Amino acid sequence: MSLQKEESKKLSKEKLAAGLFVLKYIGPYKYYFVAGMFFLILGSLIFMVFPGAAGEMANIAIGKETYHLGLTVEDFGWLFLLILVLQGVLSYFRTVFFSIVSEKGMADLRKELFDKIITQRIQFFEEREGWVNSPAGLLLMLSNYRRFFQLRLPNCCVRWWF
Repeated sequence: MSLQKEESKKLSKEKLAAGLFVLKYIGPYKYYFVAGMFFLILGSLIFMVFPGAAGEMANIAIGKETYHLGLTVEDFGWLFLLILVLQGVLSYFRTVFFSIVSEKGMADLRKELFDKIITQRIQFFEEREGWVNSPAGLLLMLSNYRRFFQLRLPNCCVRWWF
């Protein structure tokens, strides 16, 4: 069983091609994506200040200042508030930009998918057996594919970077 898990984790040309397939739909919105990545990185860097500032606040409270910043314990409260507000603003814009990429990418995928289905010959629909043969079955199958991409598209490219 562990051998099977290791094989499924290996990167292959097929898996890479399937992953790069998504970039076709995200490409036109690359500036939104880059802006979202910028806000993600900036938010992460600002959050890294929090543990250091908390440690320095504790050092000042016991009288052993490490960095000699000239701040009081009350000033650190304002610093933490500023970090919280900045995190909220950066998180908002990151979410907005990634949502734009995700929604417009999904719209392009949906448009291409339905254009492809509409231009199929009648034989395409007659060859299908079982529940896919009916229009309801075809719509159900397309809805499942759409839902699959809709759940994964917003996060997949961000996960490739981190």
